[in-house]
Amino acid sequence: MNVRIVAALVVLLPAALWKMYQLYKAPRDRSLFAVTACVVCTAVSFCLGLPSVRQPVDATLGPGMAQLILTVLRLDTVYWLMCFYLNSSTDRQRARRRALREGVLVGLTVVGITWATLKNQQEGYGSPYWAPGMPVAEVTVLFSVADLYLAYALGVVLLWTCRFARMSTRSTATGLQLTAVSLSLLTVAVALRPLAAMMTRTGISLPPGTSQTITVLPALAWPLLAAGLSYPSIVTRLTTLHLWWHRRESYRKLRPLWTTLHCSFPENALKRTADSPWGEALRVRSIHRRYYRRVIECRDGLVTVSPYLAMLGVTESASPEAVARVLPAALRACAIDTAEASPAVGMVLPADNSLDADARQLVAVSQALEAEQ
Repeated sequence: MNVRIVAALVVLLPAALWKMYQLYKAPRDRSLFAVTACVVCTAVSFCLGLPSVRQPVDATLGPGMAQLILTVLRLDTVYWLMCFYLNSSTDRQRARRRALREGVLVGLTVVGITWATLKNQQEGYGSPYWAPGMPVAEVTVLFSVADLYLAYALGVVLLWTCRFARMSTRSTATGLQLTAVSLSLLTVAVALRPLAAMMTRTGISLPPGTSQTITVLPALAWPLLAAGLSYPSIVTRLTTLHLWWHRRESYRKLRPLWTTLHCSFPENALKRTADSPWGEALRVRSIHRRYYRRVIECRDGLVTVSPYLAMLGVTESASPEAVARVLPAALRACAIDTAEASPAVGMVLPADNSLDADARQLVAVSQALEAEQ
């Protein structure tokens, strides 16, 4: 399979879908809207650059239309990336004025290249505007102007990216560094195209490898740009997934202890939500709620039985294995004792006061209890 197709399927399209999902969850976030528009334009323009897509577009809409749409999408990509930095670094009023000014420039550029494309459609026009075979001078000039504006915008965004990378946290800085590398490659490729066009129009031969450089650099840079913009959210999602998996495993490992304590103290069960148990179990995020509930119910059960554990010789410093060995006998003693319970005693308390630390202690008791049974 073509490397460009793999990049589109593995990097660009998933990144675009993920950003669209994030925007669906937070539709009022202006910065997120700008990043989403940037990533979506990147994905569509990259796919449009594939020969298998470009040729049918030219055959359907006319010669040169694929190049026109591709250039417009790339201008939009950089414009929205610029809007993201404006929303992040300046107040809303200044950001709006600068975005409007840049939008006017982009709009004028788009009008110019659209006029040149529609006016001069002809056979053979589908080749790149900087290639020796391009016969129309005004097309070359206007697309060169578009690329010069694109190089300017990329340079501005590159400076902002490097500045923000120095001030950001680790995951965000890594994403911005990837973005900076992609912007550097794009700036070089975009700046080379007007130069190549001027040389070919004046009859000067291009240096060896120039055409390949102009083609290869964007093919590497556009997926890298989408990856850099999506990197912080990908790292956050992987961290969340790791936490979800850890709590799911802890929830499962607590079952022996929870079952034993729940049978003896059903009154300690916390009230469930109105959702059905099956509906709750099928929800991905419900594992956090079920995990909290199981940890609390296990701790409440141990607190209830702790006086009987102490009567049977279990001290506050006892190991989880020692508590698990005596727990069945303590529960039996609790079941037949009708006297008022003694004050609770702290058992297998965590070193720090956090729910996850408490869960680790309870999991150790639960696994030891399962081994005893």
